[in-house]
Amino acid sequence: MKQVMTAIAGMLMVAAVVMGQGKPGSETPHFKVDPAWPTIPNNWQFGQVASVAIDAQDHVWVLQRPATLSAEEKGRAAPPLLEFDAAGHFIQAWGGPGQGYEWPNSEHGVYIDPKGFVWIGGNGNKDHKILKFTKAGKFVMQIGHAGQSKGNADTENLNQPADTFVYPKTNELIVA
Repeated sequence: MKQVMTAIAGMLMVAAVVMGQGKPGSETPHFKVDPAWPTIPNNWQFGQVASVAIDAQDHVWVLQRPATLSAEEKGRAAPPLLEFDAAGHFIQAWGGPGQGYEWPNSEHGVYIDPKGFVWIGGNGNKDHKILKFTKAGKFVMQIGHAGQSKGNADTENLNQPADTFVYPKTNELIVA
């Protein structure tokens, strides 16, 4: 009986969405692809796009995986993190291995916190850390270390942190 009720509830939700489409004042959003958005400079090529975040200025931050490009495309790989304004104009790009931190093997999540810091996580087998940067790409801190997770009770390392969120009232970092 519980499965039948769940199935009926699901069908009613789908029906409500379908019936609302196309009607003036309906709350169902309509999306249209804009093939010209964003403007990507330097003939750069994106790998798999892992995450997208919007900051307080409505800038769009795209975290992509350059390592997923084919051998022929790697020479045109865009940096891992790109910033665009709301209209899709390129602002800046940065990311990848650097001095003082361990860049993820597989980029996974990007988050811009209420104070404007950029948080990046990875989901590679040894991605046991998160990174914090300024919007300009200056390294601020790293929590955890590559390949060092000792499981759920480990208080020094993470295990494939997918994404982050800062709760503004307490400035607490939540990691998925």
